[in-house]
Amino acid sequence: MRYFIGLLIKGEAGLYHKKLVEKICGELDTRNLNKYVSAHFTLKSPFETGDISEVEKVIRDFCGNEKSSNIKIAGIGNFDEKIIFLDGKPSDEAEGVFRRLILELRKFEWMKFRDYEFTDVNFHATLARSQNKDEFIEIRKLLPCEDPQFNVRFDNIAIFQHDNNRWKVYREFVLK
Repeated sequence: MRYFIGLLIKGEAGLYHKKLVEKICGELDTRNLNKYVSAHFTLKSPFETGDISEVEKVIRDFCGNEKSSNIKIAGIGNFDEKIIFLDGKPSDEAEGVFRRLILELRKFEWMKFRDYEFTDVNFHATLARSQNKDEFIEIRKLLPCEDPQFNVRFDNIAIFQHDNNRWKVYREFVLK
């Protein structure tokens, strides 16, 4: 099975994300990400395993020992001319929680990691993926008045499972 690990974005910020995705795909012919995955910050990119129970145990234990912390959503950013996202700025505490989580997950010798998973912490919640430069420009034109400013709690870690061409929350754990 295919999984990834993320932080669910809830409350006002989650609703804002959902409405903005709907605005973009309603105006343009882009993929409605709301149909495929809940609003989230990715903590560990997709990986394959036949038995997720070991990962569940590590995350459950980890959440029992870590305190929740803050992330500020501050504006809209992009990667190249492909990905448009809500930009998350973690507090020092949130960055520490993230780095300690990655260290725990690194103990799984079978789990593959991409190089970028060990560089600067870059919390982002994808709004749209453009197919080309023209589409990217059109998406950005829809967003000039948008200046999202939200405080989000890093208070959960969720395991998402790929099922029927969609990512569903398999299990959610709460940080103390």
